[in-house]
Formats: sequence, structure tokens, C-alpha cells
Amino acid sequence: MTTLATENLRVSLGGRVVLDNINADFSSRGLIGLIGPNGAGKSTLARTLARLITPDSGRVVLDGADIVTLDRRELARRIAYLPQGHALHWPLKAGEVVALGRLPHLGRLSPASSDDNAAITRAMEKADVLPFAHRVVTTLSGGERARIMLARALAVEAPVLLADEPVASLDPYHQLHVMELLRDQARAGSLIVAVLHDLHLATRFCDRLILLNEGRLAAQGMPAEVLSNENLRSAYGVDAVRGREADEDFVLAWRRLAI
Repeated sequence: MTTLATENLRVSLGGRVVLDNINADFSSRGLIGLIGPNGAGKSTLARTLARLITPDSGRVVLDGADIVTLDRRELARRIAYLPQGHALHWPLKAGEVVALGRLPHLGRLSPASSDDNAAITRAMEKADVLPFAHRVVTTLSGGERARIMLARALAVEAPVLLADEPVASLDPYHQLHVMELLRDQARAGSLIVAVLHDLHLATRFCDRLILLNEGRLAAQGMPAEVLSNENLRSAYGVDAVRGREADEDFVLAWRRLAI
């Protein structure tokens, strides 16, 4: 089983401490939701896990090794990263964008193999974007581009996928589809970490949650434990409505608290 954890992680950006003393374990099987209010440090943590940000101190450990010791190409094969936002400025076809996910597996100037092409097709089928394969990405809607970028990350077929707000620009149907897809990927053995704002989706689909607040680790564990009334009030400043439908729990942010 792939293991991923942070040890005493501290990150500063622009002279401001964004993450402080983060000791988080992402190694459990299942889908892990990284949650917290705006400015809590979620995206910064995701980017640090992907080695896109160098911490001031502490480290990120992948399968027992500090990620700074890993070759960039090797790391790109082991950790796929889906960034927040979907800016695509080049008039590439959707299939060509997804194919970029296979670059870590290719030798210099090597063409894609049959295995690479099969991985690209699998990723596009999973993300429900195969019908867009020959369309230019700049002609697609924001939600369609978001699914293309998800397919690109899936095409890596890395054991770890870090997805920063993967459902932010999607309609309800595709939000559910992406969350089901991420949960299925996790249950098939991948380590999936998703930055989420929707507490309902986090509760329903995630096996574990990691809650950040003001750059610090506020809680980690099962959704029912992490999304306690106390944590929702202290981190988000809200009260919630709770319920159960078809043997699944849900939590809805319902009322802002007076500040």
C-alpha cells in the first residue's frame, strides 16, 4: 500500500506562514477529503504534497522517502496532480491534452505506445469525455474542460492522485459522477486526496477527512468525528443540519453564526 504523510510541515508564502506544524497521515485506504474554510491552507498543502512548493521545514514522506530525494520524472509517475482552475490557452484537441498525462512514462522523443494509448482511452472513458476527443479544448465549456483536466490526471495512472477542488465548476450530475469516480479509484487501490468545499459531498463520499483551520491541523479522522458541531463552529462559523438517506449520512451547512 502506498503511504503518504507530512512531518512537522511549515510553509511560508510571501513572508506569511500559511501552514504550521502539519502532521497529517494520508495513507489510509479510501478517499481522503482535505477540507477547511477559505485561506486555511488546503491548496498550499496539496501543492506541497506534489512538490510544487518547498516547505520552510518538515517534510513530505512518500513510501518512506522524503519526496525531495526522488527524481522528478519518478515523482511524476507516482503522484498525479489536478490543479485548481482549468486555464487552457492552446488550441489543442481534448485527446491531445489528456495524452499529456502520459509524458512521465515516455522516454525523450519517444512516441506513445499501445499501453499509453489504452491508458488515455481509459481515462477519457472514466471522466466521460471520450466524445470530446477531437474537439479543441478552447471551444469547450468550463465544466467540460474541468473533466478533460481530470482525465489528464487519471491518464498518469499514478498510485497517488491529488485533486484540488475537482468538482468546483461542475453541474450536480457531474459533481456526483466525479465523486463516485474518485471513490471507485480509491477503492481499487489508489490513494486519492481531494480538496473539497462541499461538506455534503465530503461527508457522503470520503472515508476520512483532514480539516485545516488558519494553517493548522484542526482534526483528522472519520467524517462524523471531524465534522462535529464544535469543529464546524470553530472552523467555519456555521451550524449544520444532519440527516441520513439510503444508509448514507449527510451534513448541510445551514446557519451562519454571529461573529
